[in-house]
Amino acid sequence: MSISKNNRICISNQTLSAEIDCRGAQLRSLKKDGCELLWQGDSRFWTETAPVLFPICGGLKDDRYFLDGKEYTLEKHGFACGLDFEGEKLSESCARFVLVSNEKTLKKYPYNFVFTVTFTLSDSVLETEYSVENKNDREMYFSVGAHEGYACKEGIEACEVIFNRTESFETCLLDGGILSRLKQKILPDGKVLPLKESYFETDALIFENVNSDEVTLFNRESGRRITVGFDGFENLLIWTIPGAEYVCIEPWSGFPDYSDTDGDFTKKNAIQRLAARGSMTKVHTVTV
Repeated sequence: MSISKNNRICISNQTLSAEIDCRGAQLRSLKKDGCELLWQGDSRFWTETAPVLFPICGGLKDDRYFLDGKEYTLEKHGFACGLDFEGEKLSESCARFVLVSNEKTLKKYPYNFVFTVTFTLSDSVLETEYSVENKNDREMYFSVGAHEGYACKEGIEACEVIFNRTESFETCLLDGGILSRLKQKILPDGKVLPLKESYFETDALIFENVNSDEVTLFNRESGRRITVGFDGFENLLIWTIPGAEYVCIEPWSGFPDYSDTDGDFTKKNAIQRLAARGSMTKVHTVTV
């Protein structure tokens, strides 16, 4: 194991370098040729950089859910981002972070699991692999998602998001942090979404069951392109706070609750189901 004094592991190759925090397995820095690509946090807006979302994505109605007749409380985006993972540097360009269920997690989420996040650099690509192992003799329900914030010192309106397939650009509307059943069409069908601060006055752009499995964040002023690949993730969110110099590209295998939910975790929208003693792996990539 190779961990720095600030509880972070650094990996690099000839093109990219990355720094990952053992707290939450959170990517804290991603640089190409020494230039920082990630938002570095600001208490006026958002102090995180790239939280890992598990075992839920988004919020629950009243922060609670029901499973096997019992009520549980779980914070928005789940608990993984606030817990310490066991970190290990596997090579100069690869690091693995492991979170195992424990007494604390079982009070909020009654499953035994092993959740592993592996970061690998290859040429100009950062690959993030999420692996979930079900250690129970019953089916397990969960969600997993990414939440990287990319720096944009020119402001988000200098950027556009280019999808690799045609999208309807219908965003799901929120009702107090959870979903209503309403959608709003913000643009005609297409592939290019120019960003506007007005889109984020309420919260995020929330695209359900997207056709695309790749988007490119293109900065028209700097010419920088960052491509996020998310084959196997069903939903995509784009988020910032107006006035902040970042935009988050968030592939999710999960979704917030609807406002009319009855809280049954087994019927939660976009929930993933994992067979007893089974495992599931999802991968997303960042190409600079």
